[in-house]
Amino acid sequence: FPSHDSSSLDKRARRINHYLNLLSNLSTPIRGNVSKRPVISTLGRITDAKNPSRFIELSKEFKSQADFVWIGDGERQKWDFDGSDVLITGWQDAAGVDKYLKNTDIFVLLSDWEGLPFSVFDAVALSLPVVIWNFPGAHDLLMNGEAGKVCQTVNELNETIKSLISGTDLRIQHGIKGHVAFS
Repeated sequence: FPSHDSSSLDKRARRINHYLNLLSNLSTPIRGNVSKRPVISTLGRITDAKNPSRFIELSKEFKSQADFVWIGDGERQKWDFDGSDVLITGWQDAAGVDKYLKNTDIFVLLSDWEGLPFSVFDAVALSLPVVIWNFPGAHDLLMNGEAGKVCQTVNELNETIKSLISGTDLRIQHGIKGHVAFS
């Protein structure tokens, strides 16, 4: 907290660094140029805040055009995903998360609310196009659209995903644009 006088912080406060080496990920191959069937992924604990039903509805809308992966697990899995075509990976270590993200073509975060979702930073670091729901702070997180798309309606979400699924070059352009915006 360089701008804060440390004496004003509670003694229990701790600084936790989260570091992404954006430069080392520039050489990461972008899967969009070789993928026959796009993979749309999200990452995190399956909870009310993440609005799993929105992700399931998206998967139903585009099930004939893309595969859907939820990287993570959680208490909502049992009843929300029963009968859906979404692959739920279960809890993953850092290497597992990285493996699934590197096999992703489009990253979505459809939460109703978030704190600071590091999963978006991970996706941007891998030059993935990022589409998020309009939760408080979403526009700030994606730098007012410079690093990804913020959707406010289901129709806008579906149109955005439709264009990214059908446009490999568009996916690559959006991924690189987001990566550069964060660099």
